[in-house]
Amino acid sequence: MYLSVIIPVFNEELTIATTIAALTATVDLGEVEIIIVDGGSTDRTLAIVQNSQHCRLVQSQIKGRAAQMNFGASLAKGLVLYFVHADVKVHPNYVAHIRQAILDGVDLGCYRYRFDSPKLMLRFNGYMTKFNSVWAGGGDQTLFLKKEVFNQLSGFKQDYIIMEDFDMVKRARKMGFVFKILRYSIVVSARKYEKNSWLRVQVANTIIVVGWKLGASQQWMKNTYKKMLYH
Repeated sequence: MYLSVIIPVFNEELTIATTIAALTATVDLGEVEIIIVDGGSTDRTLAIVQNSQHCRLVQSQIKGRAAQMNFGASLAKGLVLYFVHADVKVHPNYVAHIRQAILDGVDLGCYRYRFDSPKLMLRFNGYMTKFNSVWAGGGDQTLFLKKEVFNQLSGFKQDYIIMEDFDMVKRARKMGFVFKILRYSIVVSARKYEKNSWLRVQVANTIIVVGWKLGASQQWMKNTYKKMLYH
């Protein structure tokens, strides 16, 4: 097994089928496993996943993306782990891209993305994901890394309920691991922007990133984000 795709879910009935379809459409399923880690969904998410022949559905005892992804990683058989959000449509050549990046000496990396919306400001947001800046490494970009690197980093911080992906990339860079943003784009749902305004989401994201860098508590960041945005 080369690649283990790990998807944390909680009430993702609107998007999970599309995500699974994109993951399985063009790959050799003999070298890829897909692990869906549920955090207690109460909608149709579980039924949709169970209808797929290509996914392994497991239940995490702890709800939260970091805990669910760590649990999925503990079950993974692949040499490389690929963490994907439930509302992301991956690139059809993701296995080849990740394999080549690893062969080129990359330890961990992510994709650029574009939104499933033609709106100008969302196109601008997508364009900015090509740059290796303070914003790089968020969960919407997906994250791949060697399993040995994941283990050396001791996984995601279990007590994190927000910003766990950024923290992982930050720690990896600090330890000298090679991080790269691939030159290909994946597709991300614009639903958050459709429920809120572009400006509202940008302000909320900025406050949370600044708060994280200044050492704000996880609970404060979570509460602030929930208050600022409709979900």
